Amino acid sequence: MTHALTVFGRKCRDFRIAANATMGEQSSALGLTVAEISAIESGERRPSADYVNTFSSWLKLPISGLSELMSIALVRNNVVQFRPKKAESIKLFRKIGGLKPDEIRRLKQGVPKEDTSVG
Repeated sequence: MTHALTVFGRKCRDFRIAANATMGEQSSALGLTVAEISAIESGERRPSADYVNTFSSWLKLPISGLSELMSIALVRNNVVQFRPKKAESIKLFRKIGGLKPDEIRRLKQGVPKEDTSVG
């Protein structure tokens, strides 16, 4: 299964490709599995400052590259954590969670706006 990369993940991949390095080489150098790296780059796991520093050192990135990665890594996504209690809600939110951004936009366009006028 492929996962969409986060902004941080795309930037890491770009730096890795520019250095002609593979994810397998990164895995060996950083002491992480490819699955762990993939989880960080796809947003399933949040990158730590240590990860960013180690990654930057491994690729010998200039301070500007380290700063860019660090600023991207430290930005928290504006995501609301919802913990439904009923089985039907859980199924619904799992389905919504799998939608791509363009699918969410299309879904939003199909929802009628709430009438807030006082009658």
